[in-house]
Amino acid sequence: MKLRVLSFGRYLTEDPQKYPLGMFKCFFLAGGPGAGKSSLALDVMAIATHGETSFSQYGLNLTSSDVEYERLLHDKHVNPRDLEWIEHNNPALWHELGILRHKAKDDTNRKRNEILSRRAGIVYDGTGEDYEEKEAQRAYADSIGYDTFMIFVTTPLELSLARNADRERKLPENVVMEIWENAEANRPKFAQLFGKHYIEIPYGNTLVSGIKRYFIDRITEPVENPIGLAYLEQVAIL
Repeated sequence: MKLRVLSFGRYLTEDPQKYPLGMFKCFFLAGGPGAGKSSLALDVMAIATHGETSFSQYGLNLTSSDVEYERLLHDKHVNPRDLEWIEHNNPALWHELGILRHKAKDDTNRKRNEILSRRAGIVYDGTGEDYEEKEAQRAYADSIGYDTFMIFVTTPLELSLARNADRERKLPENVVMEIWENAEANRPKFAQLFGKHYIEIPYGNTLVSGIKRYFIDRITEPVENPIGLAYLEQVAIL
């Protein structure tokens, strides 16, 4: 089998569709509302979080129920800025949008299962407010061979509130505060769960070269998970 060497030293087969970069790599993005996770995905991981694609040059597929929900709102010709008004003035439409929200979560879960079934690179984009959910998602990815990583973007509560106020799809302030507090409380638990594969970065530093270097090193280093290694050896990738 003919191999090529990337500039950063990773061996890949010449068939990128069969053996893509990012295989068996699973990244979790976490942080309170407005922490800048979408900017990190775009600027560091080269993932477009809006538009027709959520795939990056590094073989990663972004999964986010929020992105999926906003796409469904767009398809229904609903401006996210109108959600608060709809909630208080149009109960019938609000009920329909609640069904759409559940559909977005179901569609996202199906997308994740499909990506994981291919052992392709995946990014879970979320706040990290629900520790048990992230713990279960990581455990499953680990059980089928993935190396798992978490990047937690920290931000002051005041900034989360200010950025939320500027968004098209605003959340009530008390909801932002609750999500932020839960995510912050989970930071030490995430650090223990992910160990050496956990890092924190402050809001606004997603373009620092060191963070980009950390990501490149993780996405291109050999798979460590023994289950993933066994799979790669079985299909003669290594």
